[in-house]
Amino acid sequence: MHAQNKISLNKNGKVAKYICMEQASYENINGKVNLSIIITDYNLLLELNNIDEKLFVCGSRLNSKDFKIVLIDNKKNITYTSNSNIQVLLKCNKSKNTFTVNFSGLVKNKSSKINIISELNVEQKPKQNLKTY
Repeated sequence: MHAQNKISLNKNGKVAKYICMEQASYENINGKVNLSIIITDYNLLLELNNIDEKLFVCGSRLNSKDFKIVLIDNKKNITYTSNSNIQVLLKCNKSKNTFTVNFSGLVKNKSSKINIISELNVEQKPKQNLKTY
């Protein structure tokens, strides 16, 4: 049984809370950690991208513009992206290589803005090195 993944979206003062049971995905490509989860009922994809693997350790409190939150609404075919600081807190769980990742930030698409607060449970996987040409 996995811990629950929770996502809260605040758009124009209207808060929508989602509880996602499925496991969030974790990938480390060329030393950058990317997390994602699909909110199936609403056809939404939430990603937290571009965290340096050296920073992805227990107890880290991170705050950076280098990280990106991406929210893709597949129903409406809209992509929201962050361009401001993202706050991330990494907590280690009892079992090895599992983390609870709390993160929050603001994503935008044109004039539309959504504040995101998320708690994802992820299992760390081995690093993949991909060649870039």
